[in-house]
Amino acid sequence: MSEKKRGWTLRSFCVRLGHLALAVSLPPATTEAELLSSVAELPLEVDVVEWRIDLFAPKPPLFCQPLSPQPLKKIVELARALRQTAGRPLLVTVRSRAEGGRWPDEDREGQAAILATLIKARAAELIDIEAVLPVAEELIAAAHEAGMDVVLSRHILGAMPTFAELKVLFLELRQQGADLPKLAARAASPEETLRLLAAAAASGAAPLIAIAMGEAGRLSRVAAAGVGGALGFAAHGVESAPGQLDVHTTSGLTAALAALFQPVDEGDWN
Repeated sequence: MSEKKRGWTLRSFCVRLGHLALAVSLPPATTEAELLSSVAELPLEVDVVEWRIDLFAPKPPLFCQPLSPQPLKKIVELARALRQTAGRPLLVTVRSRAEGGRWPDEDREGQAAILATLIKARAAELIDIEAVLPVAEELIAAAHEAGMDVVLSRHILGAMPTFAELKVLFLELRQQGADLPKLAARAASPEETLRLLAAAAASGAAPLIAIAMGEAGRLSRVAAAGVGGALGFAAHGVESAPGQLDVHTTSGLTAALAALFQPVDEGDWN
């Protein structure tokens, strides 16, 4: 990642300060055809496609414990097919239940095996690694070696941390090797949403992903662009997280606000 006065260039995409690249998570699917159909129908406003592997539930089940080579091979094939169909960077994610997903918390080994296989195959441009994974450090190094951008994530489903705690969390994710530190926390009030955004701005960890989840946090879905946010998540049909705005709404609002979030040079002041 290189930092410029007017934005950042990552391995997978470029973003200007004050703008958000928009990611949409594919909806839950039970067949390969459903997956490919959903990615083919995404609107032009979508910059990054996220495949939540924990939401893929074919019948008969593809995953069992322990994971065998066959389902891992199938996951790689599907990721490559989605990537080709989308024509846009692909973000692959295996979200655990502890962080708001469906992957069993007791199967961290299987979660890590899927991520490691995708990295080895270079099957996507970006990969989401939960910071709490015991092998997170090894996965981050392998992903960078493979030329992939790392979204290192923390999802806090309980009470919103304090300003100081949020600031430290952003910095820790950056120091662990994140290309895009992602911190998502539930907001019970507008004040908590502003706290998260202020901590993101003060952390110096940009470019980042800052999300206040829930109805009270909707402002963060567009305002994060003004505090160093580089990637935001929007909904297309089905929300993948509480508080997401429709992709068309998100795109329109971020475009309208972009001019307000541009840096001001000292020479611009009167």
